[in-house]
Amino acid sequence: MRRKSDANHEVLKGILETLFLEDVSITVREVARRHPSLNNASAFTRSEERMEVIGSYQARQQELRSIKGKLARRGDEKLTTELSKAQERISMLESDVRALVASHAGMIAAVLKSGGMSALEGFWQDYRAVALTLQKLRAIPGTDNIVRLMPKS
Repeated sequence: MRRKSDANHEVLKGILETLFLEDVSITVREVARRHPSLNNASAFTRSEERMEVIGSYQARQQELRSIKGKLARRGDEKLTTELSKAQERISMLESDVRALVASHAGMIAAVLKSGGMSALEGFWQDYRAVALTLQKLRAIPGTDNIVRLMPKS
């Protein structure tokens, strides 16, 4: 019987540890590809000791992958829940904006009825920043919708 050059399987364990840390599937063929002297898969499959070492690393890798899978699923569920809550919040805010736009349109109509264009112009002079924001929200008509009936003097 030949004497083993690596009786404690240190080279084999080093290869298996590298495969484990890099999350490369641990197979006998992959170990044989990376081993410096034993480059046939049968050199491992015929040795109970080597197969026991490989099997223990395969079990560790399978357990780690199982845990990662469970964590990923939990993360996906949490992300889905957070996304759903965010979409509800967006819907609520959009509804609030529509209500604000409608109330501003009503207020503008009330100012026009009570004081005419001069009252509305006076109002907008005091609230210039509000007017610009409302134009961006399309809550008040822009200058492209104004039809001048009489030229300004």
